[in-house]
Amino acid sequence: MHLSLEWAFYSTFALSKELYIGIESGYPPFSSKDADGNLYGFDIDIANTICEELQIKCIFKEMDFNELIPAMSDGKIDLIVASMAKTQQREEKIDFSIAYYRAKPVVIGKMGTFYNNKDFFINKTIAIQGGTIQETYAKNLSAHSTKVVTTSTFDDSVNLLVDGSADVVFGDTLSAFFFLTTGNNGDKFEIIGNLPDIPNSPDVSYAYIGITKNNKELQIKVNEVISKIHQNGTLGKISRKYFPFEIY
Repeated sequence: MHLSLEWAFYSTFALSKELYIGIESGYPPFSSKDADGNLYGFDIDIANTICEELQIKCIFKEMDFNELIPAMSDGKIDLIVASMAKTQQREEKIDFSIAYYRAKPVVIGKMGTFYNNKDFFINKTIAIQGGTIQETYAKNLSAHSTKVVTTSTFDDSVNLLVDGSADVVFGDTLSAFFFLTTGNNGDKFEIIGNLPDIPNSPDVSYAYIGITKNNKELQIKVNEVISKIHQNGTLGKISRKYFPFEIY
């Protein structure tokens, strides 16, 4: 029975030859385009590695983060490789792989700013990328004289911080690291604290690959690839292209 199921899985993929992968537009260092329009970044490398291991062609579909799950529900993509956290609401619509990296949700603000509790955000403007786990937290603060500005991309949120339109940005440790160390006035800002009221569980701190609901065969194979590249060092090699530290 095991052999027949495995053969059926490989036969399905042999017929399709293609895997449609949803990625987030403009989210360095996870997904970006070079001057020639070629995609690159941590998530792009992870997606390409999965396709290489499965011997399937990757076809990338770029979209805003909050469009990814609807696109999967509509059957337009097979996987979401976009640094997505796992929540109960999302699990009602799609399935997830095992985690492939870890990043804590954090607050980014001006250098020297001190943040210790919710009261800090009173009369502040928060820039936050729409559809993210941090957006839920930000909207819960809006009843406390806090203004929340939702943007399409993390870069857009950062730009509001830089030009003074926002007091803080909610993001994660990895996107924050990239902003703080790669220009765009990042040297004037820092991580001023974590978001302690977001449940401190692996589902929040870890990133997962989204998978079409009830496609158990694909879920199994993606999990096998993630386990393999973690154990053989490939995942670490990819992460070191973009970060000077381990992210798993």
